[in-house]
Amino acid sequence: MKLFHNKLKKIIIFSSRLSNVKYFLLDTLNVLSENYELFIITNKDIKIKKKKNINIINLNITRKPKIFLDIIYLLIILKHLILIRPNLVLTITPKISFIVSIAIIFFPVNKIHFFTGQIWYNKKNLNRYFFKQLDKIIFKTSNMCFVDSKSQIDFLVREGFSKSKLDLINNGSICGVDTNIFKKNSLYKKNFRKKYNIKKNEIVFMFLGRINREKGFFDLIHLHQLLKKNNVSSYFILIGEDEDNLTLRLKKDGNNNFIYIGHQSIPSNFLPCADLFVMLSQREGFGVSVIQASSCSLPIIGYNVVGLKDSILDNKTGILIDNIYRKKDSTRLLKLSKSRYLRSRFGNAGRKFVKKYFEKSDVINYLYEEINKYLI
Repeated sequence: MKLFHNKLKKIIIFSSRLSNVKYFLLDTLNVLSENYELFIITNKDIKIKKKKNINIINLNITRKPKIFLDIIYLLIILKHLILIRPNLVLTITPKISFIVSIAIIFFPVNKIHFFTGQIWYNKKNLNRYFFKQLDKIIFKTSNMCFVDSKSQIDFLVREGFSKSKLDLINNGSICGVDTNIFKKNSLYKKNFRKKYNIKKNEIVFMFLGRINREKGFFDLIHLHQLLKKNNVSSYFILIGEDEDNLTLRLKKDGNNNFIYIGHQSIPSNFLPCADLFVMLSQREGFGVSVIQASSCSLPIIGYNVVGLKDSILDNKTGILIDNIYRKKDSTRLLKLSKSRYLRSRFGNAGRKFVKKYFEKSDVINYLYEEINKYLI
């Protein structure tokens, strides 16, 4: 059995998918790799550029529970812990984090977990209890847990999690936004509208994220119908992985004003093309794509749920609504959609908000300093 020997202290990062690591943590890991040896154990669903002191080990872990396979994953994870002998473990994404929590019972090591939302937030009865207990086990086996929004910390404390082990990442957000990259770009917008034959009077709404029911897919369709009924011409641009093949239904159902362009690795090329950003998610840890859109001076429409309460300032950077099907909220949606002045005011305020509180460099510096405390 070959052990990994290196003078540098070692960190293992566990994630269900490499794409999650790239999207949320890669910039922080690049900084950590200057002083530590990193091992990312994950499902290599994408490729990333090789960097010194960052090793990627493939683990084809499934998202859904599968008892026999999960026991095998547990043994594989234990093997890597024994071989690498890390000084610290970082976990992100629920399933693999839970399995790691079981593994370190047999191979004790300092562990930091990243909470980026709770699966059980809007679940009920046995489902809620089951997933909550998994998070409690992850929590109890962690030395500390990073949380990416204040409202998420408040929620966890109300649900019985000790505040002393919860650490808000800077002002919120797991990775922040590089405002030099995410900004207005009138040329992108002009070319995009030309490519898809979008007229001047037609408003472009954009959603960026995983496409599924919980992220508000059917609420987006309702919003389009609401706008159409009130003579507001609009297009909806959907960017992200279609997890349930929902977009196949759009043309079949006659929703020709929806444009699905799939997952895009450089969102800064697309966000400036919109007039409004929509996040009608039923649960959210924070909403990184929201502050990316705000950095591009887009006004935001979002649900008033944990996480989005922190990334959207109601009536300042956008609007927070309770239920798109209620008249009070639909009236607010229509008002923002029709008012170029309001859209401009909220968009400009959003950019200032992001620059003040969520600049990427500030978030990375904070995470580096906090993680470093467990390695000195």
